[in-house]
Amino acid sequence: AQHGYVFGTDLQKDSWQYTIVVEGVFDALCINGLAVLHNEINDAQSRLIRSLEKQVIVVPDHDEAGLKLVDSALEYGYSVSIPDWPDDIKDVNDAVCRYGRLTTLLSIFENRVSGKIKINMARKRLQKKIQ
Repeated sequence: AQHGYVFGTDLQKDSWQYTIVVEGVFDALCINGLAVLHNEINDAQSRLIRSLEKQVIVVPDHDEAGLKLVDSALEYGYSVSIPDWPDDIKDVNDAVCRYGRLTTLLSIFENRVSGKIKINMARKRLQKKIQ
């Protein structure tokens, strides 16, 4: 994939206020989100995401790589959501398979945090969970 590629830009609707950014294609497909295909967001990807003019919620995988994605979210000033899913649910796709799309999206919105302090607290909880 090219340096600035983001999967799922065609899934976004103009009327939506939010866009959800995840790592993997399957995660993005099952919630009509965006996938950065990596555990970091680069400048070119961030420019593309910003060009959609939506509020961005980053949902990391529940693993070490996910922690890096949270760091990217902090760097670009995005919101982060780390729902308190059971330990065997590692990502958005797992959650959708178990709970369905709507319940998964609700858990993402309910757990959305903004600002460095709140995001760092959520990151610490995730870090404890995966250790």
